[in-house]
Amino acid sequence: MYADFRYRYAILAPKEAHKAMKMVKRPVTDEKKNIAATHAVMEKVDLSKEKYQFGHTKIFFRAGILGLMEEFRDDRVTDLVTMLQAWCRAYQARKVYYKLWAHKRGLFIIQRTIRNFMMGKRWLWWQLWLAIKPQLKAGNFAEYKKKLEEKAKYASEHLDDVIKEREQAEKKNGELTKEVDEVKISLAGGTDAKQDLIDKIARLEDQKTSLSKELQQVGNRQASEQETIDGLSQHVNKIESSQGSLGKDLEDAERRLTQVEDEKKDKEEQVKDLILYFGLIARRIFSLSLWYTV
Repeated sequence: MYADFRYRYAILAPKEAHKAMKMVKRPVTDEKKNIAATHAVMEKVDLSKEKYQFGHTKIFFRAGILGLMEEFRDDRVTDLVTMLQAWCRAYQARKVYYKLWAHKRGLFIIQRTIRNFMMGKRWLWWQLWLAIKPQLKAGNFAEYKKKLEEKAKYASEHLDDVIKEREQAEKKNGELTKEVDEVKISLAGGTDAKQDLIDKIARLEDQKTSLSKELQQVGNRQASEQETIDGLSQHVNKIESSQGSLGKDLEDAERRLTQVEDEKKDKEEQVKDLILYFGLIARRIFSLSLWYTV
């Protein structure tokens, strides 16, 4: 049967069989697909046409050809299994190699760091930096200054909100005061709803008291926020001034280091001159000793 043949031997030419099944003309049926896949597989195997024959529902083989097809299939399965095993071994080998490479790279980095540190210990600039670094107030001055500026900015924005709340409370207080004045005027005129107006005045007085308390709280918050902003500004100014003084100290230290290096060079030149002078005297003494000996 074509279906059984395709199911078992399509592994010999999977791409060709799939392409042949897509090229089947309409109406498309499973039988037509199986026949097209069978023809593609046999063309890929490239056997002599005298050794097989296509039928209406199945393909016929001569004696021994079916065994040959099984051998082809076994070879193909062996190749695929070998390819899968090779891929797995390569993947495992790459993992092991990556671990060894990372270990070796880490050793190189450690060696380079230790070498640079040992070289820097005898470097005058490095010694100067080690002497100045403990006296610095902050290692990351720019970052610290940025944080302070962000806090000051947040406090300024919050202060604007507090001022708006205070203005709204003052507006409400003015409206309530206006209503109280109107009620007092109506009471002075002797209206009939005196008791209602008295109650209304009492309620308005209570609201006015509560708003006064809120206004006082808002004012206190405004004052505290203003103090916070002033404190942060003073802190930033102190840090900037300390940064300037540290820069001056560093320039002075660099200047002193340059002077020391110049003095060292002068001393080395003087030592070289003395060595040459003593060598010349030694040669003269040696020549005089030879002359007296003769």
